[in-house]
Amino acid sequence: MSQKEPMIIQPVPELPWSKVGMDLCKLEGYNYLIIVDYFSNFIEEAPLQRDTRTSTILKHIKQNVARYGIMDSIISDNGPQFTSAEFREFIEKYGIIHIKSSPLHQQTNGLAEKAVQTVKNLIKKSSETGDDIYLALLELRNTPRDNIGSPMQRLMGRRAKTLIPMKQTLRQPETTSENVAPKLLEFREKQKFYYDQHAKSKDNLQPGDAVRIKTPSGWKPAEYVKPSEYPRSHIVKAGESGCEYRRNTDMLMKTKENHTLSPQTMTCTYRHPQRQQRR
Repeated sequence: MSQKEPMIIQPVPELPWSKVGMDLCKLEGYNYLIIVDYFSNFIEEAPLQRDTRTSTILKHIKQNVARYGIMDSIISDNGPQFTSAEFREFIEKYGIIHIKSSPLHQQTNGLAEKAVQTVKNLIKKSSETGDDIYLALLELRNTPRDNIGSPMQRLMGRRAKTLIPMKQTLRQPETTSENVAPKLLEFREKQKFYYDQHAKSKDNLQPGDAVRIKTPSGWKPAEYVKPSEYPRSHIVKAGESGCEYRRNTDMLMKTKENHTLSPQTMTCTYRHPQRQQRR
């Protein structure tokens, strides 16, 4: 079983709507695009019905660009909507950096994953109670958290009017951005401290090392190639044709096996450490 590594604290954006995470989710047969701002935790939810084409995704992204401006970077998974030529053209035209998470490793875009679960819970609860989902989203965005103000305050510099009475002064714009980043970093450092209590650094991998990679059908033999350009992301050779894949460290396990790759097949045999030493 793979041992989890110590947590990496992601850099805290200095500005609202600078670093944005995106993900698609499905609930009760319908698809949704979830967008979350890494600075403010402000969540945008766009119903897609059953249409998940890249053109539809881009339409909703551009609507948010028109509201909040062009983001500096987008974090997403490797879904076809985010890896298509049409999406790459959008990224290049708008001057956005696209960061793709390691395949099959959703934690890389953890904030978006958390936002997906939050929106799913809101939709389910609103459906069960008959409440207005948009009022529920408004309350979510307007509720202060982490002692840094609400997502609405972090993104727009003010609280919004809701059905709950509040002081007019709370709706007046104010500048809070300079205080948010240090507090977010402090909060994440506390998370890392507790997370690392049960984590352990893994051995460094070298080209040619025998590894196993985690797949939906179990741990499969592979050969380590090199680290990728992304943190804790690596390139390995696996499969019958020895194709290269990018995988997160959490999905790799170094072994004492001997893997033999050929153009047509990949075999895996175990050698006892003492027997290897005799040779």
